[in-house]
Amino acid sequence: MQPNNQYPENQVLETQPIQATVVPVQPDESRAQLNSLVQEQASQIEPQQTAPTITTELVAESSQSQSSVENDTGSNSSLSSELPEVMPVSWQSHEYTQYDKSPVWYVILLIVTSVLIGLSILFNAWSFAVLIPIMVVALMMYAHRPPQTVNYTVSEQGLYINDTLHPMGEFRAFAVGKEMDHNSLVLIPIKRFRPSIKISFPDEVGESIVDVIGAFIPSQDFQIDLFDKIIQKLRI
Repeated sequence: MQPNNQYPENQVLETQPIQATVVPVQPDESRAQLNSLVQEQASQIEPQQTAPTITTELVAESSQSQSSVENDTGSNSSLSSELPEVMPVSWQSHEYTQYDKSPVWYVILLIVTSVLIGLSILFNAWSFAVLIPIMVVALMMYAHRPPQTVNYTVSEQGLYINDTLHPMGEFRAFAVGKEMDHNSLVLIPIKRFRPSIKISFPDEVGESIVDVIGAFIPSQDFQIDLFDKIIQKLRI
């Protein structure tokens, strides 16, 4: 067999040269295009939500707050356990002691009133001379007014006089003693210029009253002040 020659013998193929054109690229333009492309791709990507990381500072703060809460709870429980549990004591008594007045009392009052009015006229104190009879009439009306019955209760909250509460924190001490023919409880306030509270009580609740009040405030010796001595002498 003869070979199948595609090209005739002694025939030279002619080739044409390939011409390539090089387009120069500026380095600044290519860098700017690349940056803009990166920015566009970055803007299209949604930011991923990162889970919060637990640091040692957060752990320390949480443990510290938990310990403070436990300490507060423990202190409150200890304070509540330190408060003494007492049973309330209730009784009834007159708001003040009414003294019986003899006819001599009225005679003495009339003499004193006349002397004061005479001195006022002598020194030309006319306003005082008019005021004295008004004061005497008011004193006689107060002396003859029957005392009202008052409900008293002492407990860990304080002293109830009817519906009015006087907390134990208002008083710095108390005293119990015998005054004339009745028992007296005197509560001395913390404020200096505030008057003391004086209450009468029967014998059967005296020990219970001392136990309740003595659990919160200290006791002191019973003393009758000058004003009460004058009232007792005048039997007002």
